[in-house]
Amino acid sequence: MSNASQSWVKPVGVDGIKEGVEYFIGREPLSRLSQWTFYAELKSGKRQWSSKPGLAIRYVGCDKLRKEVSKHEGVACVEVPANAEKRWRSRK
Repeated sequence: MSNASQSWVKPVGVDGIKEGVEYFIGREPLSRLSQWTFYAELKSGKRQWSSKPGLAIRYVGCDKLRKEVSKHEGVACVEVPANAEKRWRSRK
């Protein structure tokens, strides 16, 4: 799968994380043939990396998020798009 299907992904640097804004935590693709993966929670409650943003956990921008993201290389925050609810049906 190409990155074209994830054109909405706009990574934000640690300094660009804004207070009160929702973000996904994403792992950058290792090559142009791979895709972004997001830290997600499955129905079973297990947490793991997933290519499905509809499963991704949302985090609110704050100092703690900045600190955690800065610890890990290849990990970035991705702002949750305004039309996220329409793009991906959330599971209840």
